Amino acid sequence: MEKDLIYSELYEVYKNLLTENQSEVFNLYYLCDLSLGEISEIKKISRQGVNDTLNKTRELLLDYEEKLGLLTIKRKVSILRAEIKDESLLKKLDDIFGDL
Repeated sequence: MEKDLIYSELYEVYKNLLTENQSEVFNLYYLCDLSLGEISEIKKISRQGVNDTLNKTRELLLDYEEKLGLLTIKRKVSILRAEIKDESLLKKLDDIFGDL
């Protein structure tokens, strides 16, 4: 369950780097909570094909985070935002990091 949450967080950060197919399969499995069999029927591919796509997508998401570290930065910025009381500093932080 916790691992699923991490993949969902990674997906939110790196989804634009995935192919349309990888994104669709990931969404159907993690966000719509469909089984491999249900996804295979929708996508008209084998269960093994769905499983392979999910494994490849998870591997890519972990690889992106290892190389780019954007989720780690996002988490640190979130902690900083919670600790900063000065509105002008919060605005500067938002100007630098935007929606991250």
